[in-house]
Amino acid sequence: MKKFLLLLIVVLATGLGLCAQDTIVKVNGDRVVAKVTEVGQYTIRYKRYNAPDGPVYDVKKTDVRMIVYSDGTIEHYSAADNGYSNPSSENNIRRRWLIGLNSFDMLFGVLTASVQYNIVGDELALRVPLSAGVSHLAGNSPTSSPGISYYYYSRDKIFSSGLDLLYYPAKQHRVASYYTGVSLEYGEIYTYDRYYYVYPYTPHYSTYWFSGTGIINGFLFQPSDRVNISLDATIGMAISNGETNYYSSSNIGPLIRMGMTLGYRFGNNILADKTK
Repeated sequence: MKKFLLLLIVVLATGLGLCAQDTIVKVNGDRVVAKVTEVGQYTIRYKRYNAPDGPVYDVKKTDVRMIVYSDGTIEHYSAADNGYSNPSSENNIRRRWLIGLNSFDMLFGVLTASVQYNIVGDELALRVPLSAGVSHLAGNSPTSSPGISYYYYSRDKIFSSGLDLLYYPAKQHRVASYYTGVSLEYGEIYTYDRYYYVYPYTPHYSTYWFSGTGIINGFLFQPSDRVNISLDATIGMAISNGETNYYSSSNIGPLIRMGMTLGYRFGNNILADKTK
């Protein structure tokens, strides 16, 4: 009988030990059922509850709102505790997707939207712009300048697209982040052919394609966890099957781009993905 009672006590103690679990509540609302092994100055170390013999994980204290221990004790972490003044923004501005509208292009009769995706943490991103000449789509006559370089933002643009590879040296978890990268672009323009003469004189319009590449430099401003504003400039070279400059008949010329894009972030949080 004594042996049976002893065995029952051991089983109950083991069961209670297995039921003991800690819950880590992150700033973004994610919950991790775990066994906390160490609370350091800047990080919290834990093992997953369902894998007590598995690897040890680290999570930054700046990303943790509180820990609910197995005995019911709750330990809160404030901005002052972990040395960061805005944990919500620190966490949310790293969402993977960003869509934007270039308001600078709209001043020149061009509608440009873009989609950006962070491919390597918050350091490397791909951006795909898609641009259309609004005035041309509305049926207005094109201007007299071919304009794919100096006159790129003329109203005779048909469309363009491309791919931008962006690198953030100091990452994106700041109010203002510098970025640089490489831009590739292809498109078509609809322009007045000033060398075409037919008597009696009648206007003649042609369609030119162009492609180019350039170096991007800019800043990403993040006033909130969702809204973003980017200012950038691209300088490079363009080539086409028509004139690249109104003052020259060459089909090779400079490529100059300016952008002021209003953006909105959405999707999964990068930092949260790393700690799952």
